[in-house]
Amino acid sequence: MPLYLRAKFLLLVGLLLPVAASAQTPEHAVVPGTKISLIPPTGFTAARSFSGFEQPDAAASIMISDIPGPVQQMKAGMTPAALATRGMKLLRTEPVTLNGTPATVLHVTQSANGLLYCKQMLMFGDATHTVLVVGTYPDGGKTVEANIRRALLTTHYNSRLSDDTPAAEFGVDVAGTGLRFAKNLAGSLLYTTDGQVTPKGPDKAVVIVAGSLNSVEVGPSEQKAFSIQHLQQLPEGKHNRVRTISPVTVDGLSGYEIVADGQNDKQVPELVYQLTLFDGPTKKYYAVVGLAETQFDTRLASFKAIARTFKRKEK
Repeated sequence: MPLYLRAKFLLLVGLLLPVAASAQTPEHAVVPGTKISLIPPTGFTAARSFSGFEQPDAAASIMISDIPGPVQQMKAGMTPAALATRGMKLLRTEPVTLNGTPATVLHVTQSANGLLYCKQMLMFGDATHTVLVVGTYPDGGKTVEANIRRALLTTHYNSRLSDDTPAAEFGVDVAGTGLRFAKNLAGSLLYTTDGQVTPKGPDKAVVIVAGSLNSVEVGPSEQKAFSIQHLQQLPEGKHNRVRTISPVTVDGLSGYEIVADGQNDKQVPELVYQLTLFDGPTKKYYAVVGLAETQFDTRLASFKAIARTFKRKEK
């Protein structure tokens, strides 16, 4: 999932409450930073760059997202036209049951890096949140397809599990900035002024830290243009106007820092900060995005301070 789509999911309104799923067994593996466990297919291991499991040799993965917002609203939004805007083609929608709980599996295809991939998207939840468990594999991988389906149907939601600590292959330090950790989402980290997914006070500053899931070829001469393009792909990014853009180096990675003037979906003026960093050897990039509607100067200083602490975890 592109970074800007994950950022958009993070900004949906909602609260997190428990929901039932399939019965848990000793074979279930807990996905760090989530309330989800499942029985991964043989050969799949815990992923480092997102919440879930992967089998790199087969180019296959299972990614978990717990998204604020009613499941019925999310389901209604998964139309062929809406999925097409994300480069996906809906093949069919299949109702399933997880231990008595209604759920849905969307079967879609999507092209990436010149290859066609299949996705099984398991969706369930309640009036406050939606769980998405997405299995992805190359088209034609029938064995992997069957194994992923079996794994998806073992998904278990446990309200007693903790998801209130950062769980990603990177981290930042927000000490002294007035921001608090709010949520993990598919390997991304969300920080807000009050630790809630949707800040309740007048100061609605948020910081999103994310890493790319797919390999991206971005040479040194292309990093500036890529960073500007990424800025414009953020939610309401069409309104973002670059104020300053500067080359930076953080955690040994080169990239660009952008300060922009934008507006949110209610046409309220918004400060937009973005740091993009590029890891050439791994063909990955990382982004730190800060959004604020008030206290622009104070928040900009906080965003820059947080971005400068970005650090990848040791493997």
